Amino acid sequence: MAAAIATINKLKAGDGIGRMRRMGERLREGLARQAAAHGVSIRQSGPPQMPVVLFDDDAERKKGWLFCTEALKRGVYLHAAHTMFLSAAHSEADIDRALAATDEAMREVARQFG
Repeated sequence: MAAAIATINKLKAGDGIGRMRRMGERLREGLARQAAAHGVSIRQSGPPQMPVVLFDDDAERKKGWLFCTEALKRGVYLHAAHTMFLSAAHSEADIDRALAATDEAMREVARQFG
């Protein structure tokens, strides 16, 4: 209980919840721009700090797994069928690094499925 209370107090003191929301919005907005730029249709759901990214016309999640595999090759771990949790430790630089990887991953989805 003491650890839980200490964690909550630390999150409150550092605006951890707000930070996770802002970083999630930054990620979502970047993914939406990338998808549009590469002509790939995606849907995003869940709260910003717990995004889910799904590709249209992808019942078997082949696009989703390709996207995640390509992002992982570039050092960013994502999940094609589950919530991707952000933490209060994620910075703008972390999100920008993730978006650099996802841009290349999105390009590969467009190349293979476009």
